[in-house]
Amino acid sequence: MITIGNIFDTEPAKFDEVWIICFSVGKIQEMFAIENVKHVPELAPREELFRTYRTLVREKRWSKSYFEKYYVPRFLKDIQDSSSIKLLKQLVCLSKEKDIRLACFCPDEHLCHRSIIAGILFHMGADIACNQDYRVYRIDP
Repeated sequence: MITIGNIFDTEPAKFDEVWIICFSVGKIQEMFAIENVKHVPELAPREELFRTYRTLVREKRWSKSYFEKYYVPRFLKDIQDSSSIKLLKQLVCLSKEKDIRLACFCPDEHLCHRSIIAGILFHMGADIACNQDYRVYRIDP
């Protein structure tokens, strides 16, 4: 089963695998000394989208409206490259036999790419704890 959450609320010992799906991991580099934790930037927003997000947060302009109108369509477009699709398919298979946590730094998962990934995985057939609101997100792999 796959769950999603904030990296600071994630206890690696409670999961078979923890995938850190964020652009940068500088603050948490020590987590990678733990055997079941890995950095998977292919499932994170691309650099340009990430930097736009960070700018909007800093300027206090990050909102649900911006997330839905700009961020979601851009992320869905970006995530459809072959390396990301391969990893998503791998997660679908792993979800049937392992407890996996997908984590990043964002405090509100409703306004985070974790929610988009959850919806995509749900529609791909993964065993995932997926909020009903996230089931609107999908791609055609």
